[in-house]
Amino acid sequence: YQGGAGGITLRAPIDGTLVAVNAAPGGGVTDGHVLFHIARLDRVWIEARVPESEAPRVARPAGADVEVDGLDTPLVLEFGRSARLVGVGGVVDPVSRTVPIRFEVANPHGRLNIGAAVRVRLHTGDTVRALTVPASAIVDDQGVSTVFVQRGGESFERRAVETT
Repeated sequence: YQGGAGGITLRAPIDGTLVAVNAAPGGGVTDGHVLFHIARLDRVWIEARVPESEAPRVARPAGADVEVDGLDTPLVLEFGRSARLVGVGGVVDPVSRTVPIRFEVANPHGRLNIGAAVRVRLHTGDTVRALTVPASAIVDDQGVSTVFVQRGGESFERRAVETT
């Protein structure tokens, strides 16, 4: 507050947006009283609460799909690329019986609100780059799994494929 006599200038130790003010000009405060809440909104943390029975499977997740109410498609995140894994909790919450996994994601358009509930699917397996085709495109040709690739016009090429 700089408007009146005896005012004290406060400087925040971080950049961010002032999201809550818990003091009034001229009001009294006590030791430990939180005056302001500043949040960085351009990058947010998402916390997934994983049931303790599943925690060993997600000790090193590779990424996550995050569904946010109001967005048409989920955010697909790859840790180390489009998101940063902040940490995997090592203590089970005694009430919820869950382990927290936190990750940071860019929020340039403010689509993710702090405190909002989201649905998270963690990627727990190894990522594999592979070509996929609909199961209906695979033909059993004398015991060999086969697909036909259109080369142009009415020209098709027969290719044996391995399914997994």
